[in-house]
Amino acid sequence: MYGPKFTRFFPAIVRSLKEMVGSASTSEAIDRSIELLGISEDEQNAELASGSSRVRNQAQWARLYMVRGGILDASSRGIW
Repeated sequence: MYGPKFTRFFPAIVRSLKEMVGSASTSEAIDRSIELLGISEDEQNAELASGSSRVRNQAQWARLYMVRGGILDASSRGIW
C-alpha cells in the first residue's frame, strides 16, 4: 500500500457509520472499522512511542481528514 496507512480507514468508517444509522461513539466506530478491515490482533496490539494504539491513532487521523474534507460532521465531541 502506498501513502499514509490511515487512508484505509476512509471506506470502513463510512460503512460503519451507515450501519449505525449515521452516528456512533468513537470507540464503536473504530472497533467496527477495525473489524470491517480485518486488522490482525498483532497489528491492533502495536503501540506508538507514547504507548497508545497505532491502529486507533490511524483511525483518528482518518476521521480528522474526513471532517476537514466535509465528509463527517464534528459538531458533537466523542460522536462520529
